[in-house]
Amino acid sequence: MLVSDIRLRNVNGQAELCATVSSAALERPFDLWYRVPETFSSYLSNSGEAFVTFLWPIACALGEDLIVEAPVSPVLKAALPGITEVLAC
Repeated sequence: MLVSDIRLRNVNGQAELCATVSSAALERPFDLWYRVPETFSSYLSNSGEAFVTFLWPIACALGEDLIVEAPVSPVLKAALPGITEVLAC
């Protein structure tokens, strides 16, 4: 599973964090996004954490590696083996 083209943008007065997700299990890529009121836009970052936390269990279930084309916290990376064990992926 590949997460690419991570971007921040404004959509109808809301702040959006968006990325394109590709997977061998899918016919075509899709955009995955998080939206918050514009007043909270400073809390969004174009790092990979939001996408790792959501997509890691799905990638595990599909038996795919998760590749994120953005920085990911070393703390989160270090926690992934334990998360995988808990989820029994």
